[in-house]
Amino acid sequence: MPKPAAQQSDETAPSPLDIALEYNRQNWPVFPCRHAAEDVIDHETGEIETRGAKTPLVSRGLNGATLNGPLIERTWARYPDAMIGVPTGEKINAWVLDIDVPPGHADGRIWLAEMEERHGKLPETRTATTASGGKHYYWKYSSEVKNRASIGPGADLRGEGGYVIAPGSKMADGRRYSWDNDAPIVDAPDWLMRLVSPRQAAPTSTTPYSYTDHSGSGDRYTEASVADELETLASHPIGGRGALVNATAYRLGRFVGANLLDRSKAEAGLFAAAQANGVVAKDGEREILAKIRRGLDAGMSHPKHIPERSYGDGTPMRDHSGWIERMKRKDATKSREPTIEAANDNAPCAQSTKATANEAADEPPSLPVVNPIDWDGLPVPQREWFIEGLVPHRQVTILAGDGGVGKSLLALQFGAASALGVETAGYSPTQGRVLYLGAEDEEAEFHRRLADIVRGHGRQLSDLGDFRLIPMADADALLAVPDKAGVMQPTNVWNQLCDLAWRFRPGLIVLDTVADLFGGDEIKRGQARQFIGMLRRLAIEIDCSIILLAHPSQEGIRSGSGSSGSTGWKNSSRSQLYFSRPDDKEADPDIRLLSTKKINYGKVGNETKLRWEHGCFVAETSGGSSPAIGLINRKVEKAFIDLLRIFARTGQNVGASAGTNYAPAKMARHPAAEGHSKKALEGAMQRLLEDGTIKLVWEGPQSKPRQRLMVSADDYGRKEGDE
Repeated sequence: MPKPAAQQSDETAPSPLDIALEYNRQNWPVFPCRHAAEDVIDHETGEIETRGAKTPLVSRGLNGATLNGPLIERTWARYPDAMIGVPTGEKINAWVLDIDVPPGHADGRIWLAEMEERHGKLPETRTATTASGGKHYYWKYSSEVKNRASIGPGADLRGEGGYVIAPGSKMADGRRYSWDNDAPIVDAPDWLMRLVSPRQAAPTSTTPYSYTDHSGSGDRYTEASVADELETLASHPIGGRGALVNATAYRLGRFVGANLLDRSKAEAGLFAAAQANGVVAKDGEREILAKIRRGLDAGMSHPKHIPERSYGDGTPMRDHSGWIERMKRKDATKSREPTIEAANDNAPCAQSTKATANEAADEPPSLPVVNPIDWDGLPVPQREWFIEGLVPHRQVTILAGDGGVGKSLLALQFGAASALGVETAGYSPTQGRVLYLGAEDEEAEFHRRLADIVRGHGRQLSDLGDFRLIPMADADALLAVPDKAGVMQPTNVWNQLCDLAWRFRPGLIVLDTVADLFGGDEIKRGQARQFIGMLRRLAIEIDCSIILLAHPSQEGIRSGSGSSGSTGWKNSSRSQLYFSRPDDKEADPDIRLLSTKKINYGKVGNETKLRWEHGCFVAETSGGSSPAIGLINRKVEKAFIDLLRIFARTGQNVGASAGTNYAPAKMARHPAAEGHSKKALEGAMQRLLEDGTIKLVWEGPQSKPRQRLMVSADDYGRKEGDE
């Protein structure tokens, strides 16, 4: 349990990062919060919103609270002055009675004094003083205490679904949160528990509800999805029912917009489900019908895309009914749990079923026994690849690489090429949809990288309609963690990823990197095999390829094997690739080597030489650059020629020698350079000189000649042989 620290000056006080790590060591998850109000721009609407002090700095709010030490270090490196937020409830085994003081609030001390006079003094427990002078009383966790505002004037609850600013945090104006004592956190007295945990109201059903097919589509996925949404709405308990009507209408509207569901049937199903959970009786028919219409309208403007897969070899469509039934069982369990109401600036915490590694089944599954004689006379199925000889389809491929070598960029490039349907770096990825989960880089970095990649292929970002990105650099991205028995258990992030994958149906999923996604011990073979097994099952269910990025161990770097931790990683995957720089210290720093360290279905030891050029990798060939880099070169060469002519018209002489008139340096600073760097312009100048497109002429007296670059075709006045 975190201990109170003595009052310290700013010079001797620990940093916010030190405090966050101390809570982490005490097993309290943390997330960063603003130490002052700030304006935030919504990049979609352009609107400016003011976020108050104490609000989360990460997009997932209190759901981003983490016990991942390296992630905490990266987060506070990004937000060095951030206050420390901790989620209340089960995660810290405590709930908090929040007593506010004026100004801005009623005086909760008066309410508390009246309650103590009526019921008796509160027992001693851990308390803290807030930055405003209020009090936080910490009490032992109870599942009955939810996050709720105003149980009395100036008194709020911080329970399941809420958070508090942890002691040790400092606001921008210098005010601090601090522990008052070192007392243990004890059970709240009975009288307080009666006040804070009123009896939960059961779901109110005004009419019985039984689902019938409202889609009329004949499509199994659509029917199952619509049934799931409507049954969840119909069984939803009191609290948040109106918001769920609108959210469910939006999701069904996406099916309507894709012509997979008739709107009138969607409206009828939604209204029947809303009647069943009692919200129609509460809010009235007019209000509920308006919410349904608004939700459907919004959803129709963002129609779902559910591509049909074609099979040229006669392979039958996969039966996904088992997957659908499991998803329905999960959501049915989820719908029975109470909805959490948020209080003040605390975001509600979605309640979700904790998934287990092995789904419980009504009956033990039968073994899939096959007699090979049944194959007699049938065509032998062809091997499927995402990239021929490199990345097998419906399997997990590990792409390992040293830090900074560019493995994330290479995987991103493979994914973008798949979505664009183009060749890249000498490879031909299968065209299709791509889902990329990146836990190491922020959205802006992906924006820059993808802009370079599409430009290198002569395309635009608007061509990446089949690409979806999940940037989680500021979030806890763990997909699985071990339980007390050491068995890997999927997290809520994994469940969300699976749901998105099922709906989006990508042909490739990239997971970057294992260090941020795997919560177990990398050297434990069993845990590594379980994690790869989870990924392989997803690849088979979704019918996709998965590339898992990894950092090699020091031994893996030294030996050149690219291995990391346990042999379970290599043994469980069907392909392992290693991306590295050449061993030769004198080698070109832009050269990379992509080598095959394991491939169950092909030749091991193949090695491809790639070169980093203008933000993406190209195949290094004896005949020169690839078509993609050739296109980039032509663009920068055209820019060089245009700028050279601009300088000539304005009487500015530039030359090929380093100095004040060095052409690439002056051009790189010119507005017409279109962002081309000095290095790129230097390369363009050399190529243009070699092919004679531009030339260097000398002017002035022989005692002090001056060089000048010019476009050869513009040299009208010179005779052949003139110097």
